[in-house]
Amino acid sequence: MYHKKIDFLIITIIIAGVFLRFYQLDWGGGYFFHPDERNIASLITSLSQKNGLDFWLQGTFAYGSIIAYVAFFIRPFFELFGICNQTSGFDCSILTLRTISAISSSLSLFLILIISNKFLNNFKVFALFLTAFSPGLIQQAHFGTFESTLILLYL
Repeated sequence: MYHKKIDFLIITIIIAGVFLRFYQLDWGGGYFFHPDERNIASLITSLSQKNGLDFWLQGTFAYGSIIAYVAFFIRPFFELFGICNQTSGFDCSILTLRTISAISSSLSLFLILIISNKFLNNFKVFALFLTAFSPGLIQQAHFGTFESTLILLYL
């Protein structure tokens, strides 16, 4: 009975954490003030205008380019499924980047659970709770920057 309560609590925390990471990813109403997010989205938007080797040489050395290329290849699916039909290409790039950040941050919750289960067995729920409801991690999941993806890779 005790394990069922713990499992229910863990599932509830994960669902709430994932919800908080995806809730209103389109915030900002077209005014995207994070400078890194704007630069990366501008890169993604400009990639469609490049041909051949110029496409692969276009990038940003300040942030790295892999996630920008991933977002560039994912963005057409967002447009195909109508997720960002009503927005400009730049806004769709922002939403794509924010979705990647939210997915990365959500996957980090599962890794925290696995790591804490191995090393902090008695405190795994507490570790998951702190990770799921940390305002900084939730905020990073709502920016189209690479920090959430880096946290996932570091874990």
